[in-house]
Amino acid sequence: MKLKLKLTKTLKRQLKESAVKQDLERNEYVIKELLNHIESKKSIWENKVEGYAEFLVSREENLLKLKESFEDSDIPLEEQRLRLKKYYNDNHMYREYTNKNRKLENLILNLEENQYYALQIIADDSQMTLESYAVTFLNYLIK
Repeated sequence: MKLKLKLTKTLKRQLKESAVKQDLERNEYVIKELLNHIESKKSIWENKVEGYAEFLVSREENLLKLKESFEDSDIPLEEQRLRLKKYYNDNHMYREYTNKNRKLENLILNLEENQYYALQIIADDSQMTLESYAVTFLNYLIK
């Protein structure tokens, strides 16, 4: 599965410099560090990773049902927003907030399905999106 991260040019450059020190390409270095991090957090995701794909599908289906239930009802718009917000929070569906003023560059990583889901579970445990969690981890890695 592909993990698409939005990084600052400075962070991307720093990752490349760190990778060169270890005689690796930037993507290889980032994947190696992410996999080490996943392994160190094994207690968080180990029991959950097998059924995670089915969980994601059921979560999206339930969200769709909730939105469809709003179409036929006279629930006020503000009440609908509150219910959606509660559903997002209860199901660890965090919104991504991006600083639009900064120019960000893409870094696309190819991960195996279980690695991707393990990282997603770790991010959910930290109450962050997968992308923001990975970028935060890379920032701490460089410092």
